[in-house]
Amino acid sequence: MAFLPWTKVRLTAPKLLPYEAEPATLGEHLKKRRLTSGLLQRKVAKLLGVSHTSVLDWEAGKEPHVRMYPAIIAFLGYEPWPKPE
Repeated sequence: MAFLPWTKVRLTAPKLLPYEAEPATLGEHLKKRRLTSGLLQRKVAKLLGVSHTSVLDWEAGKEPHVRMYPAIIAFLGYEPWPKPE
């Protein structure tokens, strides 16, 4: 642009979502809910009563301890697992 100040060039591209549109794992569900709510990992950790590294690990794919499931379900507002057949 500095070399051609008289030209008007605008590059556009679709904005990518920072999370999966259709989350498949618990970590993806947590990340989607956190980002759509505009929360930081530290704030989510405080709401769930865990350390921020726990939330970081969960979003990276590590499974949380079973005792954390009720708090995670309450945060998400739904159960992220498929219904048993």
